[in-house]
Amino acid sequence: MKRINRRLDYNETGRHIINDVTETYSYKYFKEQKGDHVKVTHLTSYQICDVYTDKNTNIPAYLKLNGDRAAYKMVFDHNGKRLSYKNSKIVANTVNANANFNCHGLTFLDRMFWLELDNDILETILKDDDYKQCSLDGLKEGGVALYFKKSGNIHHSGRIMNGNLISKFGINDTVTIGEPQLRKYYKKNVDLSLTRYYNP
Repeated sequence: MKRINRRLDYNETGRHIINDVTETYSYKYFKEQKGDHVKVTHLTSYQICDVYTDKNTNIPAYLKLNGDRAAYKMVFDHNGKRLSYKNSKIVANTVNANANFNCHGLTFLDRMFWLELDNDILETILKDDDYKQCSLDGLKEGGVALYFKKSGNIHHSGRIMNGNLISKFGINDTVTIGEPQLRKYYKKNVDLSLTRYYNP
């Protein structure tokens, strides 16, 4: 992506969005919990910004807003019933979330933005930034790994950083290191036969 003095070039649009991400957590968080999991809906406020490819194609990305009111968690039990305020606080304080960036924001945008990546935007980035397809063993520093659903739609991505394939697991504050660990988290969501690797 286009950089000025090694920093991503972007413009603030003044437009805002609330991003809605729901995650399932399979842990016992409180004594009265009956099911084996809870669901947490993360509501996060962002400013929509324009970032740019090397050929100056603008792509929308989300820059997280600061402050306590910019993020909110709603917690539900295994049946989809919203938890009491007390139990919601217990879960919310236990779940480690990082809404500043998602996996694609790590892969392409220096962990500065949340990037809603679809196949069209992906192909624009790969073409404009002159990525070259390679094998997993051929990945070099800055190279990217792209994982797709059976439908062929992009689902997850990672990047070679300091010699390791690094990716981020959803909105959680969890970073995977290496493809075996990455596949452990996403084995049910991706068709590994569609995986593609590129070097910049």
